[in-house]
Amino acid sequence: MTNIALSKRLAAIAAFVKEGADVADIGTDHGILPIYLCREDSSRKAIAADLRDGPLAAARKNIQKYHMEDRIELRLGSGVSVLQNEDRIDTIMIAGMGGPLIVSILDDGRDLVNSLPSQLVLQPNVAAVEVRQWLLDNNWELMDECIIEEDNHYYEILTAQKGDPEKPYRQAAMSRGAALLFGPFLSVKKEPAFINQWKREQKNWESIGRQLSRAENKEEVQSKKKLLQQKQEWYKEVFS
Repeated sequence: MTNIALSKRLAAIAAFVKEGADVADIGTDHGILPIYLCREDSSRKAIAADLRDGPLAAARKNIQKYHMEDRIELRLGSGVSVLQNEDRIDTIMIAGMGGPLIVSILDDGRDLVNSLPSQLVLQPNVAAVEVRQWLLDNNWELMDECIIEEDNHYYEILTAQKGDPEKPYRQAAMSRGAALLFGPFLSVKKEPAFINQWKREQKNWESIGRQLSRAENKEEVQSKKKLLQQKQEWYKEVFS
């Protein structure tokens, strides 16, 4: 049996999926993640969905290569609209997109998202804060987070289940804003990738601050300065 070598990012996503869970991979691209998960658990089934024909064709080729035609179903369509309640999916995975797009997908499919899976595994490329806010606003409890560095990029992975959405924020020894931006679990773990990510971001904020100091003192500029100052205060909360 040919082994599947997952990237660090995909391996971290796979590690969060509950044992025995049937999965839906939204925006599956090449289909490698559901293939890997099904090979790791012989009882698991999966739905691999994408908006475009090209990625689905690549996924189909890989599914055939690994003889997973009877375990993984391909679906063409937008977001979670490809799913039905009869699918009995346990875990929805959405990875490799910006935070705002993930939030849009979750919003558009809110009824299905809130009725179908018991777990969400989400990997925003940027703006993880928006994903955390959506989970909080929609009664999903953030259960854990991790961060990995790969090819000079940082990826945050979040897993959530239905429960008490306030719990991780009540337990965080920091303000709500800081916990949402930095992550209530990541802020405690302070893994090397987390520290490196925010050191880089801090330098970016300093550069933005210098640009704003030279800009005209308009209302929009003042608003950006205020937000930047707030982020700097949250940074001190987490790293002081």
